[in-house]
Parts: sequence; structure tokens; C-alpha cells
Amino acid sequence: MMIRMPKGIWPWLILSLWFSSGLKSNESPLSPWSTDPLLRELTAEIVFYLSFDGGNMKPEMALGLSDYRLTGQPKFVPGLKELALTAGGGKSGYAVYSSKLNFPIATQGTMIMWVCPVAWTHYNGPNTIFAMTTNFSFYLERQGPGHNEKGELTRQEAVLFLVNTPTTGNNCINFGTNNWPSGKWRMLAAVWKWPEMALSVDAGTFSVRSVKKPPLAQEFGDLLVGALGGEETLIDEVYVFKKALTKEELQKIYQAFSREFNQKGDN
Repeated sequence: MMIRMPKGIWPWLILSLWFSSGLKSNESPLSPWSTDPLLRELTAEIVFYLSFDGGNMKPEMALGLSDYRLTGQPKFVPGLKELALTAGGGKSGYAVYSSKLNFPIATQGTMIMWVCPVAWTHYNGPNTIFAMTTNFSFYLERQGPGHNEKGELTRQEAVLFLVNTPTTGNNCINFGTNNWPSGKWRMLAAVWKWPEMALSVDAGTFSVRSVKKPPLAQEFGDLLVGALGGEETLIDEVYVFKKALTKEELQKIYQAFSREFNQKGDN
């Protein structure tokens, strides 16, 4: 007799086996997702995960469709653990994924990713997209700085978490990056539980903004990760949770993985 598993359980079984095995058979020690009790509980909240370690844009976990559409030729280089995606620089690419079940932007959730400046001018530079929706209603990106002919600042250099829909209005949270050096990894966390949205860098204090009205699901397009244009930046370890993570949960993730990455000499 065949036992029918409840719909949606297979991704959780796969993810559980992945993390309990330490993600890769040759990794030592085991991943914090399997060894830390709080992080082990949070694995049930993960709906989408991209590591880029296979040298491609295929997600290791997707609660919705895992198929994707490519633009350009994504470039991969050594990252936090194995490989990272190059965003910007004009010599890479991006992928588009179905938002359904993979990106709960209309309800509540969290997007975490690690980013590393490679060639930021810190004077005049274009924007570099890390993630966005295809109809431009959500962005997580780096805004390049701008100056006029007199050298006066006309556009702040910052990472931005932006949501702009007919119901929410145009809402943006920014964190200044003018002192970010090349080669240093940072953990970005965009958190939303409408009507509030928040941004945290390296699990630090939340910058919070309230929108005028919670968004509707149909106001968002599909999820895009990566970029062709902009100043070169590395992206690694992209997670989407179906829960608005707390500061304490973010700090646990940041501390655990900072230790793991530092032990490997990557940070």
C-alpha cells in the first residue's frame, strides 16, 4: 500500500536531510542549522534557499516551483562557503523565480542574504540590484552615490529595502554604505509583517517603517535574484522565510554563521 504524504511535506523532508547532513558531506563541523536548537526550529520557516554552490541558479529548496528563467550568464566566484553569485559589473546575469509559495511578500516573511562589495566607487555609481520583483514593487538593492559638478552629494549611497504598490504607497528604508570596504561580507535582512517593514544589517537594530495600507498579493511580480548592471557585488546564502524573524533570531543566525565562515577563513 502506498502512503500518500501531505502536500508540501517533501520540501521539508529534503531540507531536513540537507541540514542534518551538514549541507555537504565534506563539511566539518555540521551546519548550525542542524546543531543549534533555535536554528533547527527555524528550518520549518524556510520556503526558499539559494547557495549558488553548484555553480548555477537552481535553488536548493523551493516550496513553490524551483524552475527559473535566466537572463545573461550568471558568474560565480569563491564565496562564503563554496561559490557566490556576482551581481553587477556587466558580466554576469540573473534568474527569475515564481513568487508563489517561494516569496510571501504580501503577508509576512524575511529575506536574508550576505553581500560583499567588490568594486564600489563610493563617489558616482549606478544601483546594483540584489533582489526585486519583476513589476518593480519590491527591491533589495545598493543605491550608488551621486555628486554634482561641484562635488556636492546629490544621492546617498545606501542599501535599500523598498516596497511600492498602489495600496502601500512608496516606502523605503535605507542604510548608509559609504564606509563599506571591498571584501567584507555583510548580512542583510529585509523583514515584513504588514503594515510594518524593517531592515537590519549584520543583525543590528531594525530600521522600521509603517505603510499606509497592507499590500495585495496581485501587486507583486515574480522574484528576481542578481543583476547585470551596477557596481560589482557578491551575493551568497539567500534565504526566504515565511515568518517575520525577530532581532534575537537574526542575531542567532548572524553569530552562528559568522563563526562558521570565519573558521573557514572567508571573512
